[in-house]
Amino acid sequence: DLVLGNEPGQVLDLEVGEHFGDSDHNSITFTLAMERDRYIPQGKSYIWGKGNYDAMRQDLGCIGWRGKLQGMDTMEMWSMFKEQLLHVLDKYVPVRQGGSGRAREPWVTKAVETLVKRKKEAYVK
Repeated sequence: DLVLGNEPGQVLDLEVGEHFGDSDHNSITFTLAMERDRYIPQGKSYIWGKGNYDAMRQDLGCIGWRGKLQGMDTMEMWSMFKEQLLHVLDKYVPVRQGGSGRAREPWVTKAVETLVKRKKEAYVK
């Protein structure tokens, strides 16, 4: 089995463990030495729960795709579709501008924050 890094000394404390059942692969444990950037939301963020998806479907369904994509290669078709999709997203899904509020990791959702708060409160009791 193989662990790759893009910088010398990035993979540390590599240990090869036991085989996985009948497989010829082994378990491995290792430490990655790396720096990380704080996640700071930038630009707009769609509020997906408030989107008008019926109107989006209707707008996208009214486009004559066959004629619009005629004679295009795959990348040109993708660009055209993406342009149309972004247009209806901007039209029917409200946005929240990023950059305000405190920065947090992308995996720290409101639910995770609530669970951490409950854990801290339980520990104090």
